[in-house]
Amino acid sequence: EYLRDGFIAELASAGTVNGGEVTGTTLLVSGIVLQLPLAMVVLARVLPRRTNRLANIMVAAIMAMGVAGTWPKDADDIVFGIFQLASLAFIAVISYRWSNDDATHEPVALSGHSRISRRLRSPRASKMVFIYSVELPSGV
Repeated sequence: EYLRDGFIAELASAGTVNGGEVTGTTLLVSGIVLQLPLAMVVLARVLPRRTNRLANIMVAAIMAMGVAGTWPKDADDIVFGIFQLASLAFIAVISYRWSNDDATHEPVALSGHSRISRRLRSPRASKMVFIYSVELPSGV
């Protein structure tokens, strides 16, 4: 849409996009909704399974409503919308099929059994420079 002739001028002067009014509240709500998938990348690594499962299903539903509610008119955008809806449905179905048993699940980021944490404990890791603060093996 941004590449369409007159789109930026239409947005700046009239405060409308495709006939719909764009207010500060609209921009705020849209901005928050667009941050949900990014937040889920982090939250999926640290939330307990029951909460993680519910959050994934809820965010997938919210995002699917957003995609369906703003269905594009351009053919290329329709293809992207279809892939978005299919991906969101996949996330919701996979999350729904998870068990709720917290006893068998510890968040991967906290468990210490992930592939990344094993690499951080390797002798070679002590010679690497890390951006994030990590706990190196004893004797380093």
